[in-house]
Amino acid sequence: MTYTYDPKGRVLQIKGPKDPTYSLKFSYTLNTSSKSFAKTDHYDVQNPSNDLQTVTIVNGLGQPVQIKKDIIKYDNGTFDEGVSISGIVTKDKFGRAIKQYHPKFATSMSYDFDSSPSATVTSETTFDEVDRPLTVKDADNTVSTISYDIADGALHTVTTIPQNASTNIVKESYTDLDKQVVKQKDNGKTTTFEFDAVGQILNVLDEDGNTTSSEYDLAGRRTQWIHPDAGTNTYTYDNLGQLMTMVTPNLAINSDEIIYKSDALGRIKSVTYPVYANSTPNINNVKYEYYPATTGGIDNNRGRLMLEQDATGLRKYEYGSQGEVVKDIRTIIAPGQDNKTYVHRFHYDTWNRIDTLIYPNKDTLLYKYDLGGNLNFMKAGIQVYIDSIGYDEFEQKVFCKYGNSTSQTYTYSTTLRRLSNLVSKDHSGTNMYNLSYTFDKIGNVDSIHNSAGIINEMGGTYYHKYTYDNFNRIATAHGSWTGDPSNTLGNKASNYTLEMAYENMHRITTKQQEHIRDASNVGENTYDNLFKYEDVNHPNAVTSIENQSNSEVEEFNYDANGNVLLHEFDNGDTKNMLWDEANMLKAIKISNAGSFQHYIYDANGERTLKGLGQYGIMDLNGLSQTVSTIGNYSQYVSGYMVMGSHYMVTNHYYSGTERIACKLVGSVDSSVDNSLELSGSEKAGLPDRQAEDLELVRTEFGFDTLIIEDTDPEEDDCEGNNDCPNVLYFFHPDHIGSSTFLTDEAGNPYQFILYLPFGEGMAEQKAGGYSTKYRFTGKEVDEETGLYYFGARYYDPRISLWYGVDPMTEKYPEWSPFNYTLNNPILYTDPDGREVIVTDEEGTKHIWTPGATYDAKKSAFVSKSFQAMNELTSDPKLATLKTPNANGNVILSFVGKDNPNVEIYNTDGISGASPEGTQIGWNPNLGIMVGGDLGNKNVKGEVSPTTLLGHEFGHAFLSRFDKKFADKLDAMDDRIGVLGGQGVDKNEHNVVQPLEVKIAKSRGEGQRNVIRETKSDKASMLKKYPNGNGDYFTKRK
Repeated sequence: MTYTYDPKGRVLQIKGPKDPTYSLKFSYTLNTSSKSFAKTDHYDVQNPSNDLQTVTIVNGLGQPVQIKKDIIKYDNGTFDEGVSISGIVTKDKFGRAIKQYHPKFATSMSYDFDSSPSATVTSETTFDEVDRPLTVKDADNTVSTISYDIADGALHTVTTIPQNASTNIVKESYTDLDKQVVKQKDNGKTTTFEFDAVGQILNVLDEDGNTTSSEYDLAGRRTQWIHPDAGTNTYTYDNLGQLMTMVTPNLAINSDEIIYKSDALGRIKSVTYPVYANSTPNINNVKYEYYPATTGGIDNNRGRLMLEQDATGLRKYEYGSQGEVVKDIRTIIAPGQDNKTYVHRFHYDTWNRIDTLIYPNKDTLLYKYDLGGNLNFMKAGIQVYIDSIGYDEFEQKVFCKYGNSTSQTYTYSTTLRRLSNLVSKDHSGTNMYNLSYTFDKIGNVDSIHNSAGIINEMGGTYYHKYTYDNFNRIATAHGSWTGDPSNTLGNKASNYTLEMAYENMHRITTKQQEHIRDASNVGENTYDNLFKYEDVNHPNAVTSIENQSNSEVEEFNYDANGNVLLHEFDNGDTKNMLWDEANMLKAIKISNAGSFQHYIYDANGERTLKGLGQYGIMDLNGLSQTVSTIGNYSQYVSGYMVMGSHYMVTNHYYSGTERIACKLVGSVDSSVDNSLELSGSEKAGLPDRQAEDLELVRTEFGFDTLIIEDTDPEEDDCEGNNDCPNVLYFFHPDHIGSSTFLTDEAGNPYQFILYLPFGEGMAEQKAGGYSTKYRFTGKEVDEETGLYYFGARYYDPRISLWYGVDPMTEKYPEWSPFNYTLNNPILYTDPDGREVIVTDEEGTKHIWTPGATYDAKKSAFVSKSFQAMNELTSDPKLATLKTPNANGNVILSFVGKDNPNVEIYNTDGISGASPEGTQIGWNPNLGIMVGGDLGNKNVKGEVSPTTLLGHEFGHAFLSRFDKKFADKLDAMDDRIGVLGGQGVDKNEHNVVQPLEVKIAKSRGEGQRNVIRETKSDKASMLKKYPNGNGDYFTKRK
């Protein structure tokens, strides 16, 4: 990176390694008669003669008051070049924001402050005399109130939010003098929190009287966590504070443990699981190797992860000039199959926008962006996937035309920007669906109505109507669909009713559902189920479900970790499940089908291999034996490519995180490059480890024999036989991403799917043999088991529960850890339990997911946030970092779930986390200088803004799990913590030790051992080290 400065030390130009002359150009204009402004030009390699320009206008105090940015706005079929102007904020005489307006659009750039607000007020806030908000009125004039008093020796805060005309949501919190939330109430449901003298969470008492407790060592590291459903978990640490061992209840039975080893730089080197019965190493063991400091002149790779060896094979990474992965070589080793090596190649521009993706079969996907920096075109060869995308002044997608001439149109309410209408058209412009949405005051979906008629024998009018209780849980629902009564493609009509009831911890007590399809009762979806919870070791786990309409009972058994081991039906049919040491589903047996499946996961916990098995009883030499075979392993090579169970490959194409199309590309042979097959120390032994894993499956499932062999595809399996009538399919989802229509390459409707509220199938039609597996919320359903795979967990839509304890259970101590999306599946989705939202300078929110990038010309802050999060979460040296105060959960995998999420917003001051852990104010231009030892093992050097984002992420993490207020990074704090009598800020120490230092080591930066609290300590540090020990500096390199 090359920087050019003016005489005042201001940056004039920045040139990145990928641009010819400059990447960014800055100019500064000081006005004495009007507001001053700074202008930034972003070079765009795809539009080299038309830079994307942003203008920041400031007031006399230097505070930004308006931001203008080049955009392309779509309006009724036209794409207009213009400017998005951030919404005006009105402040009172105390500088408090009392009114916020929506952004607006202008046809040309002006450097003057636009004082005329848009027509819509986003929010209005009133305050008391100590600057606490009292009322907040949204754009629809719904007023939430906040009141304060003293009760039970604590600050009592009551927030009342209208849900509808007759129901309010009331939330209460009690905060002690140490700013710790010691009690909270949600519409009367009470959860209490107990802390020790240094602010560590000791006990959480839920409304059932069950306690979640924690113990710590003298360094503040959590050594034990006891949860009502997950049992007792223990942790040990090495002398550097890194997690060394973890023992779960299942492991404790045989005195086993999971062992973590790191090198002297704090980089994770291996994860070792307990050996099998014959002492064969565990299939889940992982080893990591890194590029050396000198790599033959390839500077981009130095010190980065080189090779990953796990249960699925080997994976090697190569990097670009900005640290991005440009080559991903993966050798997959599957039971009973030849080794296969796949190569993905990526190219990104300066702004971390992907512009080229080369698939293993050499399919080269090109991405194009408009003058506002938004994606607007995708093609591979002659095949266009996205013809155009249109955005409004909020830079929300309002129109998308696909490569098969189908289209999607999105309309949002003018006030709260909620989706009000979603239209999907086929290639001829005929509506496939025309969905109208209504919402209650808090944002729950009240109704969905499709007014589009039947098209090519498919689809038809339908509606859903929902009601909610005062916890925003779905209470009732009913819906109806009317299709073509003479169609030959599938169902013809369907309707349903649903009633739900809940008890403590939001556990489901009854689910009463009636489903009529094609004038017949659908037995598997019609029931009056009564849920019971009678396992004292897992009080929130359902133990039986009785269908009160026919007295049929289903029963459930669990292992010590809270995972379902057995789901037994009234007729004797069973689902048996086998879990690994990391609570990942290893295998499942379905008795009524005589089938079972075997799953193998990679180092990141992603399911990579899925084997299909059959079993049955045979008479061998007069002896009755249970024989089994398994094979046909599907390979989930990446999100972009899957090899199916019969060696046929499907490529997947995405716009951001949305799957827009899939293509059946034929035999896997065209996607394999075995000339690049990887080698490693664990490769030779992996088949033995996989075989021993299958031996464990055989033993646990009671098979006498197990043979690895493939079977031929069924005659009607067009995908397996490579004879589907079409090879390209486009997805047209609803508001939560559920596949509703699929169209073929000619733009004709091909498949139509509707869902019941919790995800069961309501109706389906299709024009051929191919059927998508990506259905409810866009997740893959295992047709053989009926379970949806969500990345971290498996979901059963019929019982509306997870098959195991939610790994994020500490975030919601008042909710059962088996609940799906807070019992509101119409509004919320659960991508994989992890989500971050980044709010740009205009207040627009952008969802970050691992690997996602954002155009810096649209928002430099969002781009930097995405890049920083990618650096933090993709660094394998940080992949297993855990805190002592949070059940040993991986810090950087915790990024929120459902609502509220973790939000990152821009701040000009010192970075900090909100008390609730729901927001992080991050300054991407501010780091820290760390001085020398001071007797505290400090390492002199700079601490980057990215590392500090990780630091604040640690505060947010602990706040969520411990329900305590995370402090801002403030060495002048008057509080006196206690750590060896040194006056150490305990809350900061609990983040610095397990997280910041590890990140800094990994990035080769300065390292703080502790943060002191007293002014005298602070002064001595500054006096001894005049260059600063904790002083902030502006990051310029």
